[in-house]
Amino acid sequence: MRHFATHGERNGVKQHNGAGNSDSAAEISPEEAGLNDRERDVLRLLGAGYTNRQIARELHLAEPTVKKYLSRAMRKIDQPDRLRAGLYAYRHLIGG
Repeated sequence: MRHFATHGERNGVKQHNGAGNSDSAAEISPEEAGLNDRERDVLRLLGAGYTNRQIARELHLAEPTVKKYLSRAMRKIDQPDRLRAGLYAYRHLIGG
């Protein structure tokens, strides 16, 4: 029996954009999320591959402060983990 791919599938495998949903158009924009400038800065650096320590050094912040901004931003953009938040930042704030 042959399996035919449905919408959102390729070779019978469901395709995801890495953001917890399969439709990037469903992601909230940074503007709609209400991110402040510092949250955007932290997300941009996360999307560029920086660690919390590197972000703290770059922005002259304490590492716990970076974690606070990152947690707040992740809630606002509805991304459940650091990897997905970084991918979101790359797509929406860096221009990937």
